[in-house]
Amino acid sequence: PSAPKEDRVQSALFELRELGAVVNDEPTVLGTACLKLPVDVPLGRLVVLGWMLGCSADAAVLAAALSTQSCDVLKTPFNTTASLEPWEVKQLRATVEERYQADR
Repeated sequence: PSAPKEDRVQSALFELRELGAVVNDEPTVLGTACLKLPVDVPLGRLVVLGWMLGCSADAAVLAAALSTQSCDVLKTPFNTTASLEPWEVKQLRATVEERYQADR
């Protein structure tokens, strides 16, 4: 494989700096922790910061959901192309109700 173009390297370094994963071209503690997780740096940052703030389970669930292509909640909050079977609707309602009760 050929080396990446310089502008792509600079863009990646800029993103890592913005995320707090790199300072002065050296990895931070956050950056090192993100390297140990099998996800992209933004999702790793979510998990690590969630752990630091005492909500690691919620952060891990959110990161897992955001890591799937079908969970594009920020761009398309409603899936207008798929329909749910009646049993899927029932299961979804039960899951939401259980989560609601657990969070009360």
